[in-house]
Amino acid sequence: MKHPIIRDLRDESGIALLVAVVLMLMVSAIALSALDRARQENVGSSQDRRKIATLLAADAALSVVQNRLLTDTSPFPDTSPVEELSFMVADNGLATSMRTGEIGTSAALPILKVGGTVREGGQLNIGGAGTFSYGVYRTGIVAQDPAGGSVQLNAQFTVLEGGAGY
Repeated sequence: MKHPIIRDLRDESGIALLVAVVLMLMVSAIALSALDRARQENVGSSQDRRKIATLLAADAALSVVQNRLLTDTSPFPDTSPVEELSFMVADNGLATSMRTGEIGTSAALPILKVGGTVREGGQLNIGGAGTFSYGVYRTGIVAQDPAGGSVQLNAQFTVLEGGAGY
């Protein structure tokens, strides 16, 4: 006669339920891992899109500065700081700002004249001959996205100076 507290070790009742619960836990863990990975990919993709948009904003801002320097018809181009708080507005209504300067400075900085040259000879776009003065101007552009990410691009421009018609 068996003791009532000691069961027969060969009794397999309930083993199917135990196996099913363990398998369900394993499948749930795999599913949660896949969902977390998909979320991480989505966050990374969003960050990449934001970085590219900020880089494109900085590039467009350099074009604004270049246009200012090359189309100014005064004897010397306008080198005052450039700042636009809503330079590019995204579909969600958030704006990327831009300013001349460097990352780490909070205010827009003026465009710097870093040198110049004088050349003798003819100039096709002026249609005459003589002495022509060129100024070398350098600036950095900082574009900052709404999330606080920044991109800085630097450029140097050679500008014909001396008055109207250049």
